[in-house]
Amino acid sequence: MTLASIYLAFFSQYFQVKNINIVRQDDLLNINMAYRSVEGFRYKPIFLTNTPEMEQLILTHQPNIVKIQARKLLPDTIQVIAESSPKVFVFKRESQSYAITKNGVLVPTNTQKGDAIIEVK
Repeated sequence: MTLASIYLAFFSQYFQVKNINIVRQDDLLNINMAYRSVEGFRYKPIFLTNTPEMEQLILTHQPNIVKIQARKLLPDTIQVIAESSPKVFVFKRESQSYAITKNGVLVPTNTQKGDAIIEVK
């Protein structure tokens, strides 16, 4: 009975990571890059998934993130919630806009009402 439980928990497809949901708290997180960063965890046993490692992989590729939390939702989902540093100002060049965040990172963004915008020609 114990061996069957161990097999079910660690090796069966029922407890494999099938879904990775990334929830962003703002529009400064590059969601595609975040998904690519953690794609290697898909179809691995959920009980052996190292969520701090997932968080670190996303942070490595997106230094504008100030708060991140990954958690396991049994039986087959990992949920990651990420929040970026707030933007200080936006500068616009031709049709593309970039934000400078509070921690000094330059990220592509969409302008929003109330943004401090600097036009660059």
